[in-house]
Amino acid sequence: MKTPIHQQSYRLRDERFGEIDSSIIKQVRSLSVEKLEALGRALFIISAIDGLVAWLEENV
Repeated sequence: MKTPIHQQSYRLRDERFGEIDSSIIKQVRSLSVEKLEALGRALFIISAIDGLVAWLEENV
């Protein structure tokens, strides 16, 4: 079940990066609520898909 924080994080991710690779989506979907909240905050400073990939590598 997707929580509101999951839904918000997915919307922010999609608005920022558009269509992204399914492997990245799987990583994001596997995050805990705490990690999704951290990703939501990080999306304010991540400006490119490479930054998202680096964040996931450090936090998954």
